Amino acid sequence: LIGGYFLHYLPFFLTDSTLFLHSYLPCVIFKILAATALIDHLYVVSHRFPVLPSTVKYVTVGIILCTIYSFYKLSVFTYGGTDLTPQQITDLMWRESWDFLIHVRV
Repeated sequence: LIGGYFLHYLPFFLTDSTLFLHSYLPCVIFKILAATALIDHLYVVSHRFPVLPSTVKYVTVGIILCTIYSFYKLSVFTYGGTDLTPQQITDLMWRESWDFLIHVRV
C-alpha cells in the first residue's frame, strides 16, 4: 500500500511541473487504505498494554476530527460553493509553498 502511494508520486518528483487536484486523487485510495491498516495495527497492538487502548482511541478520534475540519475549511476550493475575497483565500494558505491564483474582480 505504501509502495503504491510512493510509486504514484515518482513521476512528479522527477519533473518540475505544477500539481493540480486531479494529480493527487489516485494516491488518495492508497493513503486511505494505508491509514486504516495502520489504525487497525495500532488497535491490535495496543491491547497488549493497559493504558494504550484508550490512548489510541483518543488519538484516532483527534485525527478524524482534524480531517473533518480540514475538509470543511478547504472544500471551498474543490466545490466552489461560495465566493471568497482575496484575503479569505490568503488565510486558507496553510503552507508557504502553496501558490494560489487570486483573481480580483474589477
